[in-house]
Amino acid sequence: FDQNDPMMTDFLIATANLLAVACGLQQVPKRGKHAGESDTVPSGHEWRSAGTVLDALKGFEPQPWTFRRTEVDEDSDDEDEGDGMSNFGLVINFLNVLIGFDARGLQAHPMKFDKDRDANFHVDFVCAAANLRARNFNIRPRTRAEVKMAISKIRPSV
Repeated sequence: FDQNDPMMTDFLIATANLLAVACGLQQVPKRGKHAGESDTVPSGHEWRSAGTVLDALKGFEPQPWTFRRTEVDEDSDDEDEGDGMSNFGLVINFLNVLIGFDARGLQAHPMKFDKDRDANFHVDFVCAAANLRARNFNIRPRTRAEVKMAISKIRPSV
């Protein structure tokens, strides 16, 4: 993760905002005067700022990624070299954490995809995710306008 990389920062901002509204962390504005903005983080909100996202990540150090070549023997029926129980303890610990979690009061707020409402981060997310993926394959990143135009062509067929 490089906090100075605008492509990564754009992805974090779009993802954080989509999740904030979907999980109810950001209150959905009441319908009425701003009915067209019913599923958006308000335009002046601090969560739209790269500084806010980067401040939240202060002190976070992702584990360094290292390339590891693995060889897969397609003729072998063995999926795991161990006894198949190597992660069993981790799974049990994770399940115990989930069992102890009190989910009462949590509510998901689904949103319909809307490419024409610029304030909802839908196109921003698609653009940021597509550009990060394009970078993996040395493909030229696209502008937000190019992504929005591509979505317009693809969306009706979905």
